Amino acid sequence: MYVCRCSSWCNEMQARITADDLAKDVSGAEALISRHKENKTEIDARVKDITRFTQKGKALIAERNFLASEVCNNNDCRYCMD
Repeated sequence: MYVCRCSSWCNEMQARITADDLAKDVSGAEALISRHKENKTEIDARVKDITRFTQKGKALIAERNFLASEVCNNNDCRYCMD
């Protein structure tokens, strides 16, 4: 359950950060900066959880656990073995 929550949160945060929101005026830019600061605060609050999540994934891959393929479900996984 923990892995699902952390993975879902990471996916949601990545979607928020990579959204194509562009400000069209000063107030829009200020709102965007505010959202970025909120995202940073949320990320900073979860650093321990994210670190633990990453370490668990690395361990699964290193052990060649049957769940390693779930961890490496995308090509961006730099810890995956060929």
